[in-house]
Formats: sequence, C-alpha cells, structure tokens
Amino acid sequence: SVKKGRVTSDAAMRIVILAISAVLLALIIPTVAFSRSIKFFSLHNCCQYRTMIAGRRWLCGNSNSNRMPNIMRFVSATSESPPADHPITVQDYTVKERNPYDVHVYYSDDSALEKAMELREKMQRQFPWMNFYNPKGRPIGPHPLPMWEADFGHYDNRVRWDDVRTFIEREHGGLSVLIHPHSTDGDYADHTKNAFWAGDILELRIQGWR
Repeated sequence: SVKKGRVTSDAAMRIVILAISAVLLALIIPTVAFSRSIKFFSLHNCCQYRTMIAGRRWLCGNSNSNRMPNIMRFVSATSESPPADHPITVQDYTVKERNPYDVHVYYSDDSALEKAMELREKMQRQFPWMNFYNPKGRPIGPHPLPMWEADFGHYDNRVRWDDVRTFIEREHGGLSVLIHPHSTDGDYADHTKNAFWAGDILELRIQGWR
C-alpha cells in the first residue's frame, strides 16, 4: 500500500508539473511574440524614413528639411501595388534652393491629350501655387513624347511634394507622369534614380547627360 501510495503521489506530481509547464508556455509565447512585434514596429515606424506601403504614404523625417525622399514608385493604372519588375527604393537627396520639382505629363494621341488637359485643369484647381506651362505638341529636349510641364515654383514648396505625388498617383488615369527634383546630385540622377513615375515609365533621351 505504501508503494501504491508513492506511485499515486508521483503521478500527481507529474500532472502538476505538466500543468505548470503548460501555463508557463501559454504566458511566455505571447510575450515573446508581442516583444518581437514591438521591435518590428519600432524599426519600421520610428526611424528617419517611414513607409506605409498599403496607404501609399512615404514620410521623410522632418518635413521642414531640404532632405527629401527619393522614391522610385511605379504605379500601374489598375493595380494597387507595383508590378514585380518595378522596384521601390528609398534614398535621400538635397534639393537646390530654387524651384525644387518639375512635373511632366505625357500624351501620344488625341485621346491621351484630352486626359492630360483634364488632369492639368484638376491640378490647377488643387495646386494654384504651382506654375503651369503651355503644352508641347512634339517631343522636346529629353522628353520622348509631347507633354505639358508644371513646377513647384518656390523653394519653400518642397514640403508639398507628397501632396502632389499622392494626387497624381490617384488621378493620372493611365497617363505617364514624371516628377523629378532639382537636386545637388545633377540632372542625370534627378531624371533616373531620383525620379518618380506614375503610369508607364518612358525612356528619356538623356544618354549624353552622364
């Protein structure tokens, strides 16, 4: 009976140990997962550059700085996320103390021209502080298609880049639109690695700029 009692006591002890182990695991696993998620959030949302891809927002440190994000974001007319062969990169550059950005809206036929002019009117209403220039009826300079151009005008308007980009990203309607800075990196970099495209990416005539 003593041996039987010891067996019963050992079995009870094992049950208690297993129960305690199960409770500890139940407490430890969520704690580890939570700490990792907090670390991930801190790394991705509290650093100098924050990226919220789902919301298509790109924020760069201090909005009053002249260090602006270089975002090669290629947006199709029908897809929320860019195609696999269109990379997203985030770098920074310093805009010159002059007009900080140019916008070029391209068109190849009468239908595209009509859409381009509709976009122009929308932007004139939305951004009355921008400068708008007469449409070009033929390719000119580095631009392979006819286009119209606008710019940010004053250096202080550099902080409005994200507003313009977001609007164009939403309203480009399948047109190819280029936004490029005037940075200390030079013209070639500004039309390549520092450029933002909405719609199809066009091959600019800038081979001699290197």
